[in-house]
Amino acid sequence: MQTAPTPDQQLQNDVDALRAQFSNTAELYRETCALMFFRYGQTPTANRLYQLVRKGSMSAPAAALGAFWNSLREQSRVKIDHADMPEGLKNAAAELTMSLWREAKQHAEQTFDAQRSEAADAVTRTLAKLGAVQVELDGLREQHAAQQQALQQARADHLEAVKEADDLRERLSAETAAHRESISVRDAYAKAQQQAAALREADLREAFAARETTLREALAEVQAGLAAAHEDHRRALSAAHAESRDALSGIQARYDAQHKHNLLELDRERVRAAQLDKALTLAQTQLAAKTEAAAKEATRWHDLSAQWQGKVGALEGRLAAMTEERVRLNEQRTAEKAEADAAMRQAAERMRALEQELAGLQAKLTGQNKSTPA
Repeated sequence: MQTAPTPDQQLQNDVDALRAQFSNTAELYRETCALMFFRYGQTPTANRLYQLVRKGSMSAPAAALGAFWNSLREQSRVKIDHADMPEGLKNAAAELTMSLWREAKQHAEQTFDAQRSEAADAVTRTLAKLGAVQVELDGLREQHAAQQQALQQARADHLEAVKEADDLRERLSAETAAHRESISVRDAYAKAQQQAAALREADLREAFAARETTLREALAEVQAGLAAAHEDHRRALSAAHAESRDALSGIQARYDAQHKHNLLELDRERVRAAQLDKALTLAQTQLAAKTEAAAKEATRWHDLSAQWQGKVGALEGRLAAMTEERVRLNEQRTAEKAEADAAMRQAAERMRALEQELAGLQAKLTGQNKSTPA
């Protein structure tokens, strides 16, 4: 049963793909920063970058991280300036451009997060169903093991009953041997009786008759006891055999039925597991498709943002050129004004000199007029 890769595993796979595309260490760290921040929504750090890339020294991810934050800071800053544009209109245009970029980025992130969450929920539900099926399979296996144990116990009981029957048979054989021994005793008694009859037929007839009666009664009792014990043992053995056969037949029948039922359940569970595996594969395929679509959407919004940043950069370039032109004109106007002021100062000085010269001439003329007689 396949399991979906974790976000960390997927991130490591994407970084490995970038390693094949970028051989330069600085570019590889820069692209990894963008991948973590824009696609996975993670804040890149120097340690985490070095763990993922494992290339260069520890100063390389720190430098790449600083350059990434500076670039992101510059891209997120929007400036609009124009010599003839009012300050309020400048601020409004800058805020509008910035809000458009932020909304586009937020929409792309929300779409990607929603699709990723939906796919992750589907995978989680599928894995939960597979876990439940696995639990049921474990329960069926435990039931099968318990039934196997019960069957083994029944077989052990049957063996014990057979052993008891063998013991009864041995006891019966021992009692039969004792019976045969009693018969031997009887034969010996008959021989002794014949000998006694030959020796003391007349004297011992009454005693022997009494003894014979006693022995015959004892022999009859022994034979009756042996016959009853033999019959009891035979009946007990037959009953034990019959009971063992019936118990074994019942257990075997129940075991066969349960085994057949377990096989059917296992077949159904295998079908369900195959269906769940198919559903999991479909969910993983859908997750990959949605992830790819979300990545394309994020790339499109990133490209759109780059276009906006390009337009903003062009506007900033034009603004910088206009600012330089205005500075140049102001400097030129200042220089011309300084030249005009200097010329005015020189003209004023010349006027003052001419006035002083004119005053001297007037004084001379006045003195000449006074010295001339009337």
